[in-house]
Amino acid sequence: IFGLVFGFGSAAGYAIFAVLGKAALDKLSATQLLFSAFTIGVPVLLLFPQTWQALTQLFQTSEFKVWGSFFAVGWFGTILINLFYMRGLKRISASTATVITTVEPLVATILAVFFVGEILSITQYFGVALIVLSATLIGVREGK
Repeated sequence: IFGLVFGFGSAAGYAIFAVLGKAALDKLSATQLLFSAFTIGVPVLLLFPQTWQALTQLFQTSEFKVWGSFFAVGWFGTILINLFYMRGLKRISASTATVITTVEPLVATILAVFFVGEILSITQYFGVALIVLSATLIGVREGK
């Protein structure tokens, strides 16, 4: 049940991010908005003990795989994707952007299958097909 709660909480937060981000983009560039958000977000994260525990563990290792993952998640999984999202959000509606982001689980699923060796169930294949269909229909409807 906690997985569902966290999933819905994440969805609600992401929806708020899209709507308020779209409003903020009327006054700020995507880069300014992200810089402002991270300037507030980083100090808030530093209030949590888990942040300090993770940093302590990170600095106790010299493994390239760990540091490479750290930088990849930080750069690609945080900064770059949010910059792309905000630049896209400037050009399309928040509701369209939010629905199009449903392709993210599809990409994650494909990566998990090819790089981690996960095996999909019939239900998951059906979900993948629904994601592709919905994203295609939205793109056609919006003329993108």
